[in-house]
Amino acid sequence: CALPPGVFDHLTELKNLYLAGNQLKSL
Repeated sequence: CALPPGVFDHLTELKNLYLAGNQLKSL
């Protein structure tokens, strides 16, 4: 089951936003 090329980039972007949000909370 292969994902469309744009989906992985979108998931990576969401993960980066999630990690950035966690870093802001921990400050």
